[in-house]
Amino acid sequence: MIGAILGRLITPALLYLAGALLVVVLGLATAWRVEASRRAGAEESLAETRAELDAAQQALADRARVISALERQAAAAAATQERLEPIRRTIHAAKPTQACVASPAVSAGLDRLRASQAPGAGNQPRAQPAELPR
Repeated sequence: MIGAILGRLITPALLYLAGALLVVVLGLATAWRVEASRRAGAEESLAETRAELDAAQQALADRARVISALERQAAAAAATQERLEPIRRTIHAAKPTQACVASPAVSAGLDRLRASQAPGAGNQPRAQPAELPR
């Protein structure tokens, strides 16, 4: 008789316990799937951020190379200016005349320009000036 009473009480409790266990397992499975989805999203975001960081570092390296090239170009321009300044002073100091190419100022300037040209400059057509008049 006690066994029958316990059987009647335990049977419905086992059904509720099984239902509760099923709800807990489904809840844990859902939480696991949500966490896995969040983790995948975070890993994808991390990969994108790393790609952006690599691109930014490459841009900084390119920027440094461009700045270095511009500094070399500025130094070359300053050297050219320093080399040509005495020629400019000679031309401006010469007595002005009406005969342009035959004038002493232009003759002196052209002679100094011809003398200042580097011997290997003939291989660079953009750096080589047009033929100077004689």
